This record gives sequence, C-alpha cells and structure tokens, in this order.
Amino acid sequence: MQIFILIAFGTFFVLSVLFLSFYIKERNRRDKLASGVKKLESDLSILNKKYEIAVQELKKPTKKGYFKGSINLIIDKEKNIGQLYEYVVHVNEVERYTNGECKIKLDYIDVVSGFDPGQYSWIKESASRRFPSIMKISDIEWLESEDSIKELRKEKLEKLNSLNVPTPPVNQNYSSMTIDELKDLLQLAIQHEEYEKAAQIRNELNKKK
Repeated sequence: MQIFILIAFGTFFVLSVLFLSFYIKERNRRDKLASGVKKLESDLSILNKKYEIAVQELKKPTKKGYFKGSINLIIDKEKNIGQLYEYVVHVNEVERYTNGECKIKLDYIDVVSGFDPGQYSWIKESASRRFPSIMKISDIEWLESEDSIKELRKEKLEKLNSLNVPTPPVNQNYSSMTIDELKDLLQLAIQHEEYEKAAQIRNELNKKK
C-alpha cells in the first residue's frame, strides 16, 4: 500500500513540476509577445509622428532668400596685396525663432565679381565652408516668389546699364593688347558675365606674364 502511495505521490510531483515548467514557459512567451506588441505600437507611434511632421514640412511654403559676402584672395603676402571676390549665397529658410534668428539651408552660391574666373570654384567652396546654419532674419534679403527673383535680376541689369559700362569688343585680337588693357577687358567680361571670353583673356594674360 505504501508503495502505491509513494508511486502516486511521485507521479503527482513529476506532473506538478512539468505543469509548473510549462506554465512558466508559457507566461514568459506571453510576456515577450506582449512586450513585442508594445514596442511595435511605440515604433508605429513614433513613425506616425515623424510622418505627420514630414507632411507638415512639405505643406509649409519654402521661403527663399540670399545674403552677400566677399573673400580677399591674397596674391602677394609680402606686399599684402589681394584680389576681392564677391559672392551671393542663396538659402532656404528651415525654421524661424522668436529671438529674431532663423535656421537656414544652403541652396547655391553665385560668384558675382572677381579678377580670375578660374578661382570661382575655390571661392564657392570656401564660401560653402563658411556657411552659417543660423543667421539673423534681418541679415537676409528674402525673396517671396519667383517674380521677386526676376525683379532682382532686372534691378541688377538696370544697375549695370546705369553705370554706362562698355561692352567688351567682339573678335578682339588679344595678343596685340598690353597687360593693363587685358586686365581692364577682363573686368568688363566678368561684369557682363561673359565667362568664356574672360577665360580667353585670362589665358592671354598668362602668356604675357
């Protein structure tokens, strides 16, 4: 009789251990599943917020503007002689703050004056490295629309015409000109944005040096 009791007790004990082990494993599995569901819900919530922010940014009108800068390129350190290059930095507004400043993003850079067009790429790269991500709102000329950009170009041309700047001669024999004449002609070509002609004049200057 005692043997049967011991066998029954042993069987009950083994079954209890097996059941308890199964219960613990099942509970852990459910806890992990619940934790995974919560994490998934949290990730989905974050993605939805990012999506809403992205949509709002796309709906927000992009405000464009520009500011001017200059770089003095030293060509003779001993005599402290340099060449002044002026450029215009075109930007897009990202965010505006209550302290009178705004966050901006670089759009592109135009070099508007300078002696050697061959240096323009370097000037743009240098200006890009100097680019500030935050500026005062008042330091930027804002362009409200495409019409404003056209108006800016029109004003630039009118200003150039008002200076009575002569047009560089066409089909000029540069080899017969002096260095000073070539320098003056190069400035005219740059002012009229005739960069191909400016490159030819610069090459002729290099030959005479």
